Amino acid sequence: MKIMLVVGLLLLIGIFSVAYAALPGRAHGFYGNFAGGANWQSPMGFGAMGGFGYNQFTRLELTQALPLIKRVAAGTEAFQGNDTVIITSSRVSLLVFTMGHERAINLTGQAPPAYADHDVFVIDGLIDPKLVFEGSTEINLTTINFDSSMYHNFVVTTQGPPYPYNSMPYEMQGGMVPFLPPANYGQGYAYAYSYEFSLTSGHYWYICTYPGHAQMGMYGELQVNRGDKDE
Repeated sequence: MKIMLVVGLLLLIGIFSVAYAALPGRAHGFYGNFAGGANWQSPMGFGAMGGFGYNQFTRLELTQALPLIKRVAAGTEAFQGNDTVIITSSRVSLLVFTMGHERAINLTGQAPPAYADHDVFVIDGLIDPKLVFEGSTEINLTTINFDSSMYHNFVVTTQGPPYPYNSMPYEMQGGMVPFLPPANYGQGYAYAYSYEFSLTSGHYWYICTYPGHAQMGMYGELQVNRGDKDE
């Protein structure tokens, strides 16, 4: 009788767990659960579906993604001289690539900021650029991880450097973003994640919240100026 009760209890727990995971707006990823998981349309025309494990990510062929690393998004201007990207559109689709700094130098021909000597972001062909938005903006963002061994994400926060080893506690604009798995260069694919959020005027920073990454320089400055619609 006791064995039957234990088995029945375990079955109920299993059924409840599956039902909870299937609720709308839930997704499961590296470092536990996060809110989100909706289908977003990315700048490349693919989406990211919430689900279990890697199902929340889109798997891309590297031959498809590599040519995009130097692409300057519509509604933006990239300035190599001062490592700055200016966004003039009130709604923009951005591609963000994550990788080690040596790979970034090889793929872009650009130099990273002096503080970034480990993992970095590449946006509009620039490494850890300052992002300047000319007014409040709705952002459709896709992050693609080109790193062969590390997990990365892209999160916007009001907290500036220096960062501690664990940067997870900081306030996140647009919520917590899951960590993208490493690329598989042997089989020729990388993982991407897309989502949408908006920013109003203010001073922000974008960082990778994987432990130690922001501390070692995986971050950049983000400024949203007051536009006409902010008056």
